[in-house]
Amino acid sequence: MILAIASPSFCKNQALCHEALALGIEVRFRGLGPVLEGLELGRFLHGSDYAIIGTEKIDASVLSHCPQLKGIAKYGVGLDGINFLDCERAGVEVRYTTGVNKTSVAELTMAFILSLAHRAHITSNLLKKGQWQKDGGRQLSTATVGLIGFGHVGQEVARMLMPFGSKILVTDILSLQSKAQDLGATQVELIDLLKNSDFISLHVPLTKETFQMINHDSLKLMKAGVCLVNTSRGNVMDLEAVKTFLDAHFVAGVAMDVYPEEPCQDYEFLNRPEVFCTPHIGGNSLEAVMAMGMAALSHVRDWMRISP
Repeated sequence: MILAIASPSFCKNQALCHEALALGIEVRFRGLGPVLEGLELGRFLHGSDYAIIGTEKIDASVLSHCPQLKGIAKYGVGLDGINFLDCERAGVEVRYTTGVNKTSVAELTMAFILSLAHRAHITSNLLKKGQWQKDGGRQLSTATVGLIGFGHVGQEVARMLMPFGSKILVTDILSLQSKAQDLGATQVELIDLLKNSDFISLHVPLTKETFQMINHDSLKLMKAGVCLVNTSRGNVMDLEAVKTFLDAHFVAGVAMDVYPEEPCQDYEFLNRPEVFCTPHIGGNSLEAVMAMGMAALSHVRDWMRISP
């Protein structure tokens, strides 16, 4: 029985590697380096019975190189890189654990919102250049924060916002009014959230429905001076539309941890003073990495017990 671990993030964590070796089966580690794609990924997975993947993309072309593969365990929570239909056709079971890194992502979201509110990142960068600009922004206690997507992370952000006294609006494809009320929030339609929020934070998966949901049309509905936060998936925002509204000073600030292409190399955008950017670190706290790795390994353990 062979387990192939493709995720470089998993592989660089010694504690997780020891846990994998303790399974008592042969383990192949991809090691460090760029995320494997296509043929390279297929070759790495070839001959393995089970696999742990992170942001690697799985489709029929990859699966055609590893006919022995029985199961894929997801390290992390994003599922947009996995073609579930292709996996089903190949007889490969996919398992994942939702919400495993919600606290880490929610904390980074709060750091973004607080920095945008108080202009901390802007004044810090100006001070490094010798400019003493005393503009402390605003308090969250007087702000309306809109959360698009009210799943594990969205609910955790709402919980963290409660002590600040913000008005919290949420929208979701599910009816979650009771849960929203428990967290001091109000569930509204998307259009109402867009029109009334001072800060808008995205917490949705990437689907056909959410692809570039923040676009020219939705941006036109927002309040002048709105600030945007994205710790979900890069392609839920039309970055070119966002740039246009930044140029017009209609959008006051953007905080991003995720990008349409990663690593992001749009340095003209990243270097804008209104942009607070991090390299997809939301789910990568020490605690989140361990939780994601242990969750993936738990699925492998389950498979080992049911394997003939």
